Amino acid sequence: MAPEKMNKPVQSKGPVFGSLSIILPTVGAGLWMVFARNPQLGESLNGYAGMFILLALMFASGGLVLAGIGCGIVGLVRRERWRFLAVIGLLLNLAIVLFFRR
Repeated sequence: MAPEKMNKPVQSKGPVFGSLSIILPTVGAGLWMVFARNPQLGESLNGYAGMFILLALMFASGGLVLAGIGCGIVGLVRRERWRFLAVIGLLLNLAIVLFFRR
């Protein structure tokens, strides 16, 4: 190896997926809570537009929670630097799914 390559500092990547596994479900759960507590949001718009907007936002919030579970698993498989973030994200996502399962 060339000496100039050996003297460069090693750059470690941050816990991207572990962080995303916490951030994504927070946004998704926030959307779920808004729509669970305010069912009239879909009825406020006339016609089918309100229903379609409500369904799209509900699917988006569910997708964010499922993406959070995936990011937590990827964070553990990749052995990111701070694995506890991925574990906390997985536990948070599973708690959200179990809470809203009813």
